Amino acid sequence: MNPLARFGSATTAPAFGGELPLGCDPLLAEPSPLPESCLAFSHGRAALRWLCERSGRFDCAVISAYTCPTVPALLEKIGLRLRLVDVFSADWEQAVGSEKGRLLVVAPAFLGHEPAVDVSRLAAAVGESGLVVIDAAQTAFGHLSFETAENTAVISGPRKCASLGDGAILRMHRVSEEERARVKRLPWAIEAVAAKLAARSLMACRSPENEPDALAFTARAEAAWPDAPHRVSDSGLWRLSWLDPKAHADARWRNWKALEQALGDHVEILRLPGGTPFNLSILVEDRAAVLARLHAARVFATALWPNARRRHDLHPRAEDLARRLVGLPIDQRYTEADMLELAKRVRRCMRR
Repeated sequence: MNPLARFGSATTAPAFGGELPLGCDPLLAEPSPLPESCLAFSHGRAALRWLCERSGRFDCAVISAYTCPTVPALLEKIGLRLRLVDVFSADWEQAVGSEKGRLLVVAPAFLGHEPAVDVSRLAAAVGESGLVVIDAAQTAFGHLSFETAENTAVISGPRKCASLGDGAILRMHRVSEEERARVKRLPWAIEAVAAKLAARSLMACRSPENEPDALAFTARAEAAWPDAPHRVSDSGLWRLSWLDPKAHADARWRNWKALEQALGDHVEILRLPGGTPFNLSILVEDRAAVLARLHAARVFATALWPNARRRHDLHPRAEDLARRLVGLPIDQRYTEADMLELAKRVRRCMRR
């Protein structure tokens, strides 16, 4: 018997979106350990902070103007000067070339898709003293998808894309035994993990009455994630070892394609290549009103990064996405039939 079977099985939720419930992930027949080049942390900021401390002081961070605002906040907190580049811009190399000192470049694998920049060229541009990090925080297995070289690294976010309590994976070109031992000695984020698992357990009950409590636990978890380096919990690493990367990606692409086809020309869809999609991103006007209608229809879509660190005059594409982007759920708990029902609800909300 698969040892995770007692945690439940994937089912159709009474609503679309919200916290991933325990038991919704496709599993392997046997656990698969992390590659030797990987280290496991509690969450993405913990991995990034540890990597910066391990690499020595950087002078400037070149980052996307459209990213989770916790990223620039952390980099400023540790004393880095920020250079923002518009999302999907061709100016990354120019930005790197115009900055002085040791550079950290955080290149986004945007919402789970392939990076829109040439990582190898950026790595050459920052030189041996610099570092390029592929931010794959909206993927469960970006650490398996993207290659690393001497001055590149990848950070993935399985805690965001699977029903785990915690987990972010840092992949580097090589990891020493001393570094592995240092990470194992770190504390783990007890409060955040407990709150996250409570939220997922409540969502697994498939009861609308439990949803407010699940949301409250989710908020508690997000507020409790520390900025300092923390390792993944033992249970989080064990759960991660059982997840099936191929079935995970197949399910998300299957659902993305089904929803994209069902929505057709009814909405403006942001279509990006490669990777594993975090959601299906649509662009809407009057986003607050659209979200209110979607929530009333029990579609808990997400407005992504209205508070992204950007300037409307310098970063027009980031400004547009921060104002209009809505993420629709396509994760592994759902089937193609679920996507057809979701599309019906979305179309009704868009017609009003």
